[in-house]
Amino acid sequence: MIKRVFLLIPRKIRRIIRKFYFSNKKFGNVTIDKQAKIIAYSRNIQINSGTEIGANAVLSTEYGGEINIGKNCKIMNGALLLSYGGKIQIGNNSSINPYCVIYGHGGLIIGNYVRIAAHTVIIPANHRFDDPQKKIT
Repeated sequence: MIKRVFLLIPRKIRRIIRKFYFSNKKFGNVTIDKQAKIIAYSRNIQINSGTEIGANAVLSTEYGGEINIGKNCKIMNGALLLSYGGKIQIGNNSSINPYCVIYGHGGLIIGNYVRIAAHTVIIPANHRFDDPQKKIT
């Protein structure tokens, strides 16, 4: 049975999200654990078929941005996907293992058939240095 649960979202917003996603079948054939948290305020999270979202995983576009997850992916227990105004794109048949932290504020594209190890932190921000020979202080 496919479980579609939205936690931590006000009831009014939850109805809007449910109406959009379920009427457009954006979450068709997706398994979302009842303890997972999906925090979205518009149409900016897309999860394709065959994907599984584990317990205590968090997908959030609370501060803007997008999250797009491909087909047959696994987002394991406790993984955090937080867009922070940027975009997180995950290809098909990829897995984000337990307790990973992935931010999108710098823009992040994860390809097909990628496995990200447990407890990995990916922060795609821009740390620009004009002179790579100069010591960072």
